[in-house]
Amino acid sequence: MSVKARDDYFSNHAVGPRWPFSLYHDAIAAATLARLEAGCPRGEARCLNIGCGFFHAYPRWRHLGRWEACDVDARCLEVVAARYPDVGVAVCGAVPDYPAASFDLVVATEVIEHIEDPVPWLRHVLGLLRPGGTAVFSTPNYLSPLPVVEYTLLQAVALAKGFSRFHIHPNKYHPAKLRRHLVAAAPAGSLVTVEKCAYTMALVGAVRLPS
Repeated sequence: MSVKARDDYFSNHAVGPRWPFSLYHDAIAAATLARLEAGCPRGEARCLNIGCGFFHAYPRWRHLGRWEACDVDARCLEVVAARYPDVGVAVCGAVPDYPAASFDLVVATEVIEHIEDPVPWLRHVLGLLRPGGTAVFSTPNYLSPLPVVEYTLLQAVALAKGFSRFHIHPNKYHPAKLRRHLVAAAPAGSLVTVEKCAYTMALVGAVRLPS
């Protein structure tokens, strides 16, 4: 990815809460919260947000427990630390480096589509969960009107900034593909669900481990 592209992604985190982008991101945050609350253990949970960006959803999710957040871009973590001093932050690589069985809840919003080999990555992320824990993954739905927007309007904006959107998502998900990858990565006995949200333009997949 070019430097211009990385800088554009960083700046894009600021527009997530603004209309019309909020129509997409708020719907994902709400659908994710529903899955997290369904899998939340009694008492305070230990929670991790992978690829947190500016962690806009934190005020909505903070009641679930004690949060940690990681991202490949240290600038994002500076923003999170300034806004939410009670969130623990850490720079991470493509594979987050935490001890196994550390968390009750794990979230990765708009991350999995960037992973070239997602099933081993998913296995690693699910390995961060304690027994009975829940992980939630959101991603664009490429069986929706979204590709039309991405490859016309958003592509024009990207080209003006010096990069292309055509290859930024090595994995272009639809519901069956996301379910297939989650099932392949999840331990036996896990509960796997996939739902559409954000006017069908996004998918939210959840894995709840057996207790």
